[in-house]
Order: sequence, then C-alpha cells, then structure tokens
Amino acid sequence: MLTKRDEIKPDITLITLSGRMTLDRSIQEFEAFFRRVVEMGSKKIVLDLSSVDYMDSSGIGCIVQSSSMATAAGGVLHVAGVHGLVENVLRTTRVITILKCFMSVELAVAAFQPKSEGTSA
Repeated sequence: MLTKRDEIKPDITLITLSGRMTLDRSIQEFEAFFRRVVEMGSKKIVLDLSSVDYMDSSGIGCIVQSSSMATAAGGVLHVAGVHGLVENVLRTTRVITILKCFMSVELAVAAFQPKSEGTSA
C-alpha cells in the first residue's frame, strides 16, 4: 500500500492510498503515519481510497481506528472514492454507515465548507 499526503487547502489534509489494504506491515506504517498527521494538528482530513482495489478486515479496522483517532483529537475524517470491492466490503460489514463517505475528494472537501445561510431582508 502506498501512502501520499498533500495539503489541498490550508486547513484540509488529503491522504491518498493506493493498492491493497491487507494485514501486513503497510497497515502498521499507515497507522503510524496517520497518527503523526493528527499529532501535527490536522483537524480536517480526507482519506482518498479511489486507488485502493482490495481491503480485508484489517484494512477496515485501520480506517475505523483512524476515524476514531481523528475524532478524539477534535478532528473529522472524510473517506472519499470508495468503489468496487472496497465499497462492497464496507457495505456488507455496515462500516460504511459509521464513516463519513463521499463519492469523490471534491465532495469530501466541499462537505467541510460551512453551509451558506440565505440572506435575510
């Protein structure tokens, strides 16, 4: 699994994963990486899974733990690009109901923006 981090807005961190999220050393490396991102003060995090083609139960646990870690630090994790087998696994396990999932990175980022209120006369 390959991990890449970018700042897409001054206050939003994008983490892009690719490959397979399975029980191996890469899961431990990602957990340590995510912990550092949170410890550095990132509060709005988008996890892009659009290039992840397979995920087993350890991958699911890793994402749930990452969401909990972000929440415990006063942040929010949005998961973007869930599709194919990864989407099937998250739906089957019903984990998709506890994560904030979006079809694309753009939608995940937009969800962080405050809702504009209508102007009153």
